Amino acid sequence: MENDTHQEELTAAEISALWTSYLNDTMMDCGLRHFLTNVADEDIRSILEQYLAISKKSPKKVN
Repeated sequence: MENDTHQEELTAAEISALWTSYLNDTMMDCGLRHFLTNVADEDIRSILEQYLAISKKSPKKVN
């Protein structure tokens, strides 16, 4: 068997999708943290905390 180390390059569409996903995840994280520092309503705080916990469980590494 031959050791194949050739890697295919990503297309522009694939790079764009990865970049968009990264931006969405980062912006959501920053937004949730900002809202948590400024929210006064405890019911809304609870919802934001739950959503932040869920978003942290999603995969961050893209293979």
